[in-house]
Amino acid sequence: FIPTNAAFNRYVNDMGITAEELLNSPDLSRILSAHVIDGVIPAAAFESSALTTLAEVPVFASIAPNNAIWINGASRISRTNLQADNGLVHEIDYVISSPTSSIIAKINESNQASSSEFNILKAAIERAGLVSNLDRGFEDNVTIFAPTDEAFEALFESLSVSGIADIPVTDLQEILSYHLVPQRIFSQDLREGLTLPTLRAGQTLVVDLTAQQINDAPLLSNLGNIHGTNGVIHGIGKVLLPD
Repeated sequence: FIPTNAAFNRYVNDMGITAEELLNSPDLSRILSAHVIDGVIPAAAFESSALTTLAEVPVFASIAPNNAIWINGASRISRTNLQADNGLVHEIDYVISSPTSSIIAKINESNQASSSEFNILKAAIERAGLVSNLDRGFEDNVTIFAPTDEAFEALFESLSVSGIADIPVTDLQEILSYHLVPQRIFSQDLREGLTLPTLRAGQTLVVDLTAQQINDAPLLSNLGNIHGTNGVIHGIGKVLLPD
């Protein structure tokens, strides 16, 4: 997968570094190795799946509803099937960035930013005893539809409670389990009417792309496709309640 000059420029700007700093980075070899797959995969053969790279970490292909091919939910293949003597080249519009931390670590990192959104979610996960479930590596695949602090505050008001501590642990475990899907799902993998299994036994979620919702919870595009070693975080604007 070959990033264009524009792709590299976007990447270094997002990372807050210069091109020279990237070229002199000790991580450069690892970054580039994550762009190389051992084997020839023409565009027509791509499907939503994990691909092993020369960096010995997987990257994840997704097929969007318009049939565009994406890698790790952030790098779109802009030109395909460029012939080389020893394989195929696919041009991409952003440098592939493989995650190095888990979902729970990503939530913690987000809460350290000035625009933190998941402080109550973190407290809920800790109270429910689910931290270890979300602190895993590439061998695990989970997607969390993550309610923001504002979403939790609305829940507290509807339940007439003052905070997470007022919700019984068993109820909290059931609620959070309903937000967890045992698959690695990027926004490009979502389809209209798609039913998603959850870790709440017998309970599913339904995708509404027209309204950009999961059930009746708004999908927040500015908090989507947050990629961790063990899965993906999508911010939502409402706490989902199972039956």
